[in-house]
Amino acid sequence: MKTTTTSIGYVMTTGIVVFTMFGRAFAELVYRPETINGLKLLDHSVSFVMFIGLWRLLGWLVSALVSLLACHETAWHVVVTLGSAALALAAWAL
Repeated sequence: MKTTTTSIGYVMTTGIVVFTMFGRAFAELVYRPETINGLKLLDHSVSFVMFIGLWRLLGWLVSALVSLLACHETAWHVVVTLGSAALALAAWAL
């Protein structure tokens, strides 16, 4: 029973963290007014917000790769993750 409770707690807390981090990164990438106002209060340049959002998403990708490698996952999982990152960066550059 303890394992099930621990697993559910882990999944729930991880889901909440992912949801909030993705929401913040998305808000930064689409220049939400709330995000812009927050950066102005912190005396940051408005153009800086795009870099914050991009690095937040890249941080997720790096942590995903490290997790895959630490769990000794098969090579194709790592290749797919890197391919997804390359496609995301190419789409962003366009």
